Amino acid sequence: MAVASPIRKFVKFVWGDWQTNELWQRILKTSLACVIALSFAVIPELGAVYGLNTYLIPMVTVFAHPGQRMGKVIESLVMALLGSLLGLGWSLLGLFLSTLAIGQNPSAASAIRAIFMLVSVLTHGYVRSQTPRLFALVWFELISSATILLGSITQVTVKAFTSVYYPILTGSAIVLFVNLCIFPEHATSYLGASTINTLSESMDTLERASHWFVTPGGDSDEAREKAAKSVGQDAKKKTALGEFLDDFPNPFKSSSSGKTPPADIKLTTMASLSAKSSKLRAQVSQCKSAQNEVNFEFAVSPLAPKSLKLISKREISSLVQNTITLIGACENKFVLLSNTENAVTEEGSDSDTELNFSESLDEEALDPIATKELHGIPEDDDEDRDEQIGSVKRLDDDDFEQIIEDVKPLREIESASSELLESILRRIREPVEDFDKGIREATDLLIACLAYCYDVSKLPSGAPTPQGIRLEEIDIRIDSFTEALGAFDTRCPEELKLAAIDSSGKNIDLMPRMEMFLVSSFLLGYRQAATHVLEMLRHTQALVEERLKRNNRPRVWIPHHTDIRQWLYTSGESDPMVLPEAGRKELRESKSSKEDPGDDSSDTTVEEGFLPRQRADEENTVGKSQEKETSSKPELKSKDSRKDDKTLVGKVRGKLADALEWAQRSEDVKYAIKLALAVFIVSWPSFVASWRGWYAEVRGIWAPLQLVLVFEVSIGTSLFVFFIRLLGVIFGCAIGLLSYEMGRGNRVAMVVILVLGVVPSVYIQLGTKYVKAGMVSTTTMCVVALATINQTGTATENFYKRLVAFLVGSVVAISVEIFILPVRARHRLVDSLSSAVRQVQIMHAAVWVGIDSPQVPNFRSHQLDYRFSHAREKAQTALAAAEMFLPFCRNEPRLKGSFKPLEPIYKEIIYVLHQIINRMDNVVDLRKAYGSSVLEDLHMEVYAYRRNVAASNTLILFSVQEALTDWLPLPQFLPSSRLAQARLVNHVRETLASADLSHQVSPSFSNSGADDVAVVDQADLDEYTARIITERKFLSWNANAAGHMEIIEYLEELVDLTKLLVGVNAFRSGLLEKPKYKDYVQQTRAAEAELSRLASRRSRRTSKATADGRAGSSTLARAAAVAASVQKFRRRTQELKMRKQASATSNPQEGSGTQAATGASRREAVDTEGDAIPMSLRRVRTRIERESVVVRRRGFSTGAM
Repeated sequence: MAVASPIRKFVKFVWGDWQTNELWQRILKTSLACVIALSFAVIPELGAVYGLNTYLIPMVTVFAHPGQRMGKVIESLVMALLGSLLGLGWSLLGLFLSTLAIGQNPSAASAIRAIFMLVSVLTHGYVRSQTPRLFALVWFELISSATILLGSITQVTVKAFTSVYYPILTGSAIVLFVNLCIFPEHATSYLGASTINTLSESMDTLERASHWFVTPGGDSDEAREKAAKSVGQDAKKKTALGEFLDDFPNPFKSSSSGKTPPADIKLTTMASLSAKSSKLRAQVSQCKSAQNEVNFEFAVSPLAPKSLKLISKREISSLVQNTITLIGACENKFVLLSNTENAVTEEGSDSDTELNFSESLDEEALDPIATKELHGIPEDDDEDRDEQIGSVKRLDDDDFEQIIEDVKPLREIESASSELLESILRRIREPVEDFDKGIREATDLLIACLAYCYDVSKLPSGAPTPQGIRLEEIDIRIDSFTEALGAFDTRCPEELKLAAIDSSGKNIDLMPRMEMFLVSSFLLGYRQAATHVLEMLRHTQALVEERLKRNNRPRVWIPHHTDIRQWLYTSGESDPMVLPEAGRKELRESKSSKEDPGDDSSDTTVEEGFLPRQRADEENTVGKSQEKETSSKPELKSKDSRKDDKTLVGKVRGKLADALEWAQRSEDVKYAIKLALAVFIVSWPSFVASWRGWYAEVRGIWAPLQLVLVFEVSIGTSLFVFFIRLLGVIFGCAIGLLSYEMGRGNRVAMVVILVLGVVPSVYIQLGTKYVKAGMVSTTTMCVVALATINQTGTATENFYKRLVAFLVGSVVAISVEIFILPVRARHRLVDSLSSAVRQVQIMHAAVWVGIDSPQVPNFRSHQLDYRFSHAREKAQTALAAAEMFLPFCRNEPRLKGSFKPLEPIYKEIIYVLHQIINRMDNVVDLRKAYGSSVLEDLHMEVYAYRRNVAASNTLILFSVQEALTDWLPLPQFLPSSRLAQARLVNHVRETLASADLSHQVSPSFSNSGADDVAVVDQADLDEYTARIITERKFLSWNANAAGHMEIIEYLEELVDLTKLLVGVNAFRSGLLEKPKYKDYVQQTRAAEAELSRLASRRSRRTSKATADGRAGSSTLARAAAVAASVQKFRRRTQELKMRKQASATSNPQEGSGTQAATGASRREAVDTEGDAIPMSLRRVRTRIERESVVVRRRGFSTGAM
């Protein structure tokens, strides 16, 4: 037994903990496979059979490395074998045809080889760009074709086939052996671990968000101090070298141990919660990608990978969505508390502010230059232009992010009462904390069941996975959690009813207002998260039962490729420096081949919900009808031409036209053409019969192969990637040279020395983002060493040949990418954002269902839900593409200057669109789950108000999308969605107040932004009204109203951010013409301060001083200021008229020749002296002057004629 114990431990080490697949394990597997391949390649007897192409053995271990899941390794090897077989068959066919003409016409034989090589390169380029998953197939296809067609082989023989295919077969066998025997990783374990990590992170964030929301106040003092210290430490440690070294992780640091232990829940801050949103979205995307990949892989497990699809794709996505909703509720509470603290601080220093208000006026905030920079208004004065240019430089360097903060709109939640919110939260805090314990226990059981079903070795807590789970225990836990959910549903409405009465016994207004909107959003989002946990727990119970029925016996699951197109697009190249899958044109432009079932007109509710999209404009309809009428006549006359189109020639012409248009629009065809051009620039000597021998002697075939590796399907082409790969080639050439020189021709010593270069190169390939640099380094050292050991040149010659080949191929590749049809990342970034906004419009049409008819809509329609979900997926995909393109924009050259000042604007736009999509998704989810009292009971009374809100939002979205598409300025004035939403809410309050005369409630319709709690003045809040406003479907409408308000706020911010990019068609004269508005505001504020001091003195004499007095004095101040400005304007007008008459009488001979000069001087006098003229009057006066100038010009031209 003592002897068997070490063996058992070793077997457990190699086979037991294989699910983790840490970085050091993958490096070990890949390095071992490469060393074994090198050992086979240096055997002389094997070289005698394989020929000079033994370097293909280690190349297979690089491009189909064993440090992957078993299913992915098998797939890569199958593609490598199939691709090399296709390449050999195609190239040998071309070689055979060329041999038929080589005796009579050598040039024709070379042309045949060139044509076959061209087809091979075009196929490689198109397939590589269209479907990156097939990279291994087309790469080995190109290697096989280039080896035959660019080499010195002139006859088709069996050795020509075996010299290429046998090394690839040997390398494939080595990779498969190492992958299955050392630290194997199965697909189901990878899928289970991804799902568990996402679920654990989501539930931890959910618990922290709920605790932060119901806890009185905001961040604790201890949490603030700790966060400040951590930020200071991070700032000190952050250096350029440190940022570069962050890309090189520690391979021996476990992913589980590398995670920092979670902080105490009481130390949770709002900043940490806000940072979790993007992290959760990334984890959900990774979980979905893992499910999509594993569905098409071979798996060995008791359960099929597809059985987890319900949890990994649908339920977890909904859970994360509700978690992000809770984070949004916490952000709103944080804004409310911050606004209250600022109000208290300002109230303490109010007296000082009144005395020195004009002096403390923020000059930069009132500076019209900043306004001009925001709206893109040009000025004519040289001095103003110089100031504006200086301001632009300053903004580009330091304050551009501050401008983004300035354009953020005022939050509607700031007008709420923090006292009322805290009084409500004190009531619901106990039910939430009690229910939180039940959610935590259910989540722990759910994670344990998933780990057991899908062979995950350890739980997120570090504990080992249980070896068995009893179904009875799961039943008991499910019943207990269901009871806890029922208790939460019962206690929360009761506590809200009790919250309607404060400690003094007075009734509090809980009708639709901001505080109730916020609380309802939190409660329903929290409950929805719990329901998703319950659904996942029930599904997991079925999975455990299924596994127990099979007695934990594993079986092989063969992938079912039901949709070959989906399989092709589920994965791509692993190099992040290359265009990822999300950057494909179909995804970033939100194109889909799926049929939209919503086109069926049988469902009237869908027609009602999409009337804004289905009903065309009357002008468009009239135009189309006129076009049909006018086009009907020539159609009658052109029957012969229509007959010609139906003939074979006409059909062929139509197909050719479609093919040409497709080729012009296809980015894949452009990439293939550029790649073929670059390859033939460096390989044309091989197609000249007299130069073919020299090309083979200098190893010219290395140049096009290196070029293909460098010529990526990339965007934002940068020399940085070129230099990184150049370092890889230099390192590989140096290791290859040293391995031969230090070993003095000893093959064993050479392999041992090569190991010293293989391990770091594999680390670069698997552990960093410079994937191709590591691959190039490994292949280079193997090629240089093997070419030298096979007596095909000295080590120094091979070193220089390899290095020169790389330099030539890389320079040609970079030159072609930059100068021929360059691909710019910023253009694709804008296209992705425009596509996302277009999909948001479709989602918006689904949200505002039933706005054109008093008939109650069916907002639970499946087709309506499908359209919304389909548009949401497209919008999220487009935003993912935009996020992917953004880093590339910093690297590519730009003639207009650095992209750095624009980067925060695009980041904020992406963030705003994410928030809009999240809010819309939450609105639809809650409405579908709990209903909506407004849509169901009050639709006839409020549908017109809902239509106004929807119309305003639609116009804003359409304007933004057109601005991003055409890059034209936005209109200056857009409809106010905020005002329309406020009218809707107020109308709902009025309707509820007068709904039932027997239970009439008359709450004070005070502004919800009042600082004090609104108290019912006329009638008490009875049980009937309390029951209505605490019903779940009314709470659902409250939560939806809160979501709509946040959507409107984000739309306003989106408009302002778009103005920063494209500008705005603001006033060219009048209101925003001269920088005198600052002086006018200063005078107005000074008058207000003076009247406020007078009013405060009078208030001291009386016993009653309220906020109404301040409002009245403020109104009187504005009225007095406007009246004084009007009087001054009239006096200045009279003076100008008198001055004009005096000048006319003194110089009558000048006549009409001085009219222009007189008008110019008059305008200059008004601009320089009329400082107190109101902006509105300036605007009217400017318009009148323009009209008078037009009339004079018309009169002059008429007289001249």
